[in-house]
Amino acid sequence: MDIKELQYYWDEMLIGFYGTYAKASWMPIKLIKHFRPDLTNGSRVTKEGFAWFDTLELRRCRDITVGNDLKFCMFSSRVDDFIGAHSMPLLLALIDRKTDNADILKNIRFFKWTRKNHSKSQRAGRKRRTVGRQENAAIHGSGIRFQLRVRENDKRTDWNTVK
Repeated sequence: MDIKELQYYWDEMLIGFYGTYAKASWMPIKLIKHFRPDLTNGSRVTKEGFAWFDTLELRRCRDITVGNDLKFCMFSSRVDDFIGAHSMPLLLALIDRKTDNADILKNIRFFKWTRKNHSKSQRAGRKRRTVGRQENAAIHGSGIRFQLRVRENDKRTDWNTVK
């Protein structure tokens, strides 16, 4: 089993599932069933199967998790959303339909693919939750009111000072 063969199969699934209502979680399951059927338990993939999948060094696949590990994290999204979140040029080429899927597959390495850093988004979500808790406490009378004004560097957009 060659990594180039695995990568070609993964890219072929990416382009093949585009436009369908398939979830991105189906792609690693299909890859494991195709290349390592011994890691499946009937129609389910075992934990060892997903561990084997995470050890593969596939491009256009894994993101950075909260613990700074590389894992496949986009289980709940559709394949279209998965492609759009990581490579907008690839999504636009698939939407355009001026080039056929075989040409896109042949030149897929030229489309820039970015990895999502889920630890940064978790930290930002944690900050939003604390601001929300402080505002909620201010509304109900306990604590202080905390207001975060992000976009105001000067008073040009403040209608109280503009005359």
